[in-house]
Amino acid sequence: AHGKAELVQACGKGSDYATGRKVGYIAFDDRATRLYFPNLTRMEKGKPVNGIGYFRIGKNGLVLPEDGTAEAGFMAQSEVAFSTYIPHDNAGGFVPVSDEVIIFAGAAGPISWDQVEARQRFSAVHVWPPARPYRRIAVHPTLPVIYMSLLDTGFVLQLKHAEGYITSNFQATTISGPTSRPVVLGRRKMVAFGTKGQIQFISIDDQGHFLPEFRRAGVAADDVSALSYSEKFDKFYVAVEKGK
Repeated sequence: AHGKAELVQACGKGSDYATGRKVGYIAFDDRATRLYFPNLTRMEKGKPVNGIGYFRIGKNGLVLPEDGTAEAGFMAQSEVAFSTYIPHDNAGGFVPVSDEVIIFAGAAGPISWDQVEARQRFSAVHVWPPARPYRRIAVHPTLPVIYMSLLDTGFVLQLKHAEGYITSNFQATTISGPTSRPVVLGRRKMVAFGTKGQIQFISIDDQGHFLPEFRRAGVAADDVSALSYSEKFDKFYVAVEKGK
């Protein structure tokens, strides 16, 4: 309370993990049984080996230690090597879409991670413009659709997936310099994006495609980047600097 936070538990630390690197965006699955992490970078033979994985979460909301692992040094319960290090400010988050497959925002576009299929752990879809590192991702609450914002460009994207596997070419539309991840307002049939000094709402149809209908709301903030929406209460939230 009153702006103070207490450290309850720490994980992904110790001599098995590289230090001095920020981890980036993390995410729970829909049942809140797994906590996904990018950049679980290990040191092997003096060199960093990039990886991603998850920690299992107990009923009390704390990370469960791996069997035989001391509580002081948690290990990821599931971890795989991933050839590319995801810089912390480029890690656009995880979207768990099934028990086996999740999608996360890679440097060149969305990437599917299959936790069961050993022959092809990762499959990526590259999207235009190429080599744009700052990407954020969100999933529709009921449709097999994901949305992606390309920060500081004029583009936002919509893509379909089948249980986590990208299945179609993306649909792009233009807005003025997105500065946030997409936020899906399922009950309102809209997707919201923060921009400089305002929030832009794009209407979507019953299949999740963008419609040529835009709404704007001014916000007292230079870069609107912290947005959220409650499906339960049908409330939209935005963080602004104190005093503005």
